[in-house]
Amino acid sequence: MVPGSSFSIGVIGAGLGGLVLARVLELHGITVTVFEREPTSSSREQGGSLDIHPETGQYALETAQLTAQFRKVARPEGEEMKITDKHGTVVFEDLPPPAPEDHPSRDEQGPPRGDRPEVDRGQLRQLLLDSLHPGTVKWEHNLESAHLSNDDPKVSVTFARSSPAPSVTFKFDVVVGADGAWSRTRGLLSPAQPNLHRRDIRRHSACIGRRQREWRGR
Repeated sequence: MVPGSSFSIGVIGAGLGGLVLARVLELHGITVTVFEREPTSSSREQGGSLDIHPETGQYALETAQLTAQFRKVARPEGEEMKITDKHGTVVFEDLPPPAPEDHPSRDEQGPPRGDRPEVDRGQLRQLLLDSLHPGTVKWEHNLESAHLSNDDPKVSVTFARSSPAPSVTFKFDVVVGADGAWSRTRGLLSPAQPNLHRRDIRRHSACIGRRQREWRGR
């Protein structure tokens, strides 16, 4: 891809995945627009913390050239977990793996580093938003439809906006659906829909109950 070309990419969803993709594309000089149905970046809570593993999340942030910024908000101390009974006796303990001898546990960029530090989801999202070019994210754009046509090589995407603003349509060479499990763009490729079976819920409940009995028996 030649930087500055007319090739354009639309990303549906300003979650972590969509924002990382947008950041990497912009680093390579590719025009990208991210559409998000929420009104602003702070319109709702973003959920709990995330464990960022080396081979997945940390690799993505390194590719996005945001490792230093990530270390400033990461919480390596969040890797350790202990569960105690009512008497304070530790019944379960999960410790992070020791850092390699040739890998310093602390550097000038932030707190001691472990293998899979935690980070607040909202802080990570804001870090990614701040790394993008101004205007990359179009807020309050709720995807209504996405269309492919034999007569047009581009993908058409139509968004609803807050009243009285009318719906608006854009065309892109590539559209990426980063809008979660119930993606509205998935229909362009597959009729598949997420389906959680009751037996899956029973299985998970049984596993939790068995683990609780094991802890009590220690």
